[in-house]
Amino acid sequence: MNFQTMYNEKLTSAEDAVKVVNSSDWVDYGWCTGTPVALDAAMAKRLPELTNVNFRGGILMHVPEIFKIDSPAQHMTWNSWHMGGIERKAIAQNFSFYNPIRYSELPRYYRDSATPSRVAMFQVAPMDKHGYFNFGPNASHMAAVCERAEIIIVEVNENMPRCLGGFEEGIHISQVAMIVEGSNPAIDATGAAAPAGSDHCPLHLGGAAGLLASKRFHRHGVRRDAVGPGWSQRGNVSLCVPRCGADTAVHQLWRHLHRHHVCGHGHYLQYQNALPSELAAGSEPYLNQWTGAGRFG
Repeated sequence: MNFQTMYNEKLTSAEDAVKVVNSSDWVDYGWCTGTPVALDAAMAKRLPELTNVNFRGGILMHVPEIFKIDSPAQHMTWNSWHMGGIERKAIAQNFSFYNPIRYSELPRYYRDSATPSRVAMFQVAPMDKHGYFNFGPNASHMAAVCERAEIIIVEVNENMPRCLGGFEEGIHISQVAMIVEGSNPAIDATGAAAPAGSDHCPLHLGGAAGLLASKRFHRHGVRRDAVGPGWSQRGNVSLCVPRCGADTAVHQLWRHLHRHHVCGHGHYLQYQNALPSELAAGSEPYLNQWTGAGRFG
């Protein structure tokens, strides 16, 4: 059977897909920009019929529809691996909870969990010719989620970028139970863009990478930007890179950090609305470092 035939057989509506969710289920809702949209809307319509549905997710970029139902605490819990403002506000409604973790161990938490997700639903990039759906820029622990989930439902979004990693960056159609084609919403921004008219663009670096860059790259016009206390206290740095010559500055920064062995496992770089078109389209050294599965924590 070829992959397109499998695709057509597994293609269904969001409304039919969410019927597999039952009361007391653990349901994984993806992560960050992978949080479902069409499936979420369908799940919000079904949820009032259910009780004690336990969702896992994190770094929400928009308020899920399931948060907007009447008395959500009577029907669900939201269990976050990393909370933003949206999830913190939900705590006051008594259905949102934070799961304290060591992020680099999150895949192991799923693989060793006594309560694995029965259902996993999340957005993915369109299937490639080899039958794989890429997780996009939020691979993180998603491969581990899929290893333990009984039922995997993918929501295809044509706007989801395909991010290379070499391993654990996608799921094969043979592992997918159902496919939903959504309305292809734009992928949510992952942070604040540079102000309109600014000649600089944001660059966020974690840990030792941020500390080195802030000290060594003033000569390229790179300057520190204002950041919140929680970010800076963890050794992270928010920089502004000049738009003019950004390609040169970025590559020199990359080579410097790699030479000092701080761009390997456990550090990340994140660019926003900043890169020259050829980098934004997929420069592998940068893109793999940011999105490659297992390179966070």
